[in-house]
Order: sequence, then structure tokens, then C-alpha cells
Amino acid sequence: MRQGFDELVFGCEWYDFFDICEKIVELSPSTLKDEVQQEINGILAENGIQYEMRDAKLQWRGRTPLFSQEVSKAQQLLSTSPEFEGPAQQFEKAWRLLSARPPDPENCIKDAIGALEGAARIILGEKRILSKLLKPLACELKIHQALCDAMGKLYGYRGDEEGIAHGATQPLKVGTEEAELVLHWCAAAIAYLLGKAGSQPSH
Repeated sequence: MRQGFDELVFGCEWYDFFDICEKIVELSPSTLKDEVQQEINGILAENGIQYEMRDAKLQWRGRTPLFSQEVSKAQQLLSTSPEFEGPAQQFEKAWRLLSARPPDPENCIKDAIGALEGAARIILGEKRILSKLLKPLACELKIHQALCDAMGKLYGYRGDEEGIAHGATQPLKVGTEEAELVLHWCAAAIAYLLGKAGSQPSH
């Protein structure tokens, strides 16, 4: 029995091993679930694996504590208002794509920036592309133009990098590092825009 279990665990693909981890937590007694989850997270962190167990599911952990905090904050802010349902769904999709097995960095980037663009469109009540929204966004929310330009650079990266907004003609160069960075930046930008929009006096 033990030999068969060892062969199952050590002979499987990494993503199958993650399925096993989730099943172990799922089948654990309710009084032990948190302890088992913490043990698995400790093993993953010790080995430098960028996933962590949350609510019995393995998700992308990120390389810094701020990553998870910013992502959670953006998710919470987007989900509190029905009008932002579209961007909320697209941002959640981006998060799931990074947490996928294997991760899908190109589509994570596309949907993260799409969620940022969607939030900007709703705030301004316009359906232009993000690069065309930056000046009116700066004026409407009293944002320094340099900060809006930084958001524009994200949109420019999405359009320039092959395999994200356009078809690839050469091997893809986008990795989880780029996807994590863009998702982190988009989360911070979304939280910033929604905060600024909420602090503006109503017209």
C-alpha cells in the first residue's frame, strides 16, 4: 500500500500533485483542515513554489506579501458595486489564469489590463480604449498626468508584446514574472481609480 502511494505521488506530474494536495485537505476532518493546509503551505514556501492553499484550493501566492494584499483589495472593491460586475469578472479571470496549472501568463495580462480599462470606462461613462481615456480620467479625478501615463504604459505593453493582444510570430517571451507584475500593477491601479472616483463630489 505504502509503495503504491509513493509511486502515485512521486511519479505524477506537478499539477496532478497539486490535485492530490487539494484532495487531502478536502478529505481531512474539519478540525484538522486548517492544520493540514498550513503544513502544505509550509512545504510549498520552503521549496519556493509560487502557490499557496486557500480555502482548500491552491492559488498563485506571488513573490511578495503585497501582491496578495493588492489583488484581494481590488477584488473586494470591484465586487462591492454591481456596476463594476464586468471588470470584477475579468479581473477574477486574470487571477484564475495566473493560478492555472500550468499558468497562462499571456491571457492573465490581457484580462488584467482589460479589467483596468473596463473600470476606467465605467467611471467616465465612455467606451473608448484606455489610451484615449487617460486625459479625461486625469481631469475628472484630478490625477497627475504622470500617473495616468503610467497606466497608459501598461496598455502599451499589452499591445506591443506578442501573444497577448495580437498573434505571435515568434516564440513567446512572457512568463509568470511579467504576468504577476502586471496583475499587481493593475490591482493597485484599479483600487486607486475606484478610491479617487469615490472621493470625488457628485455632479
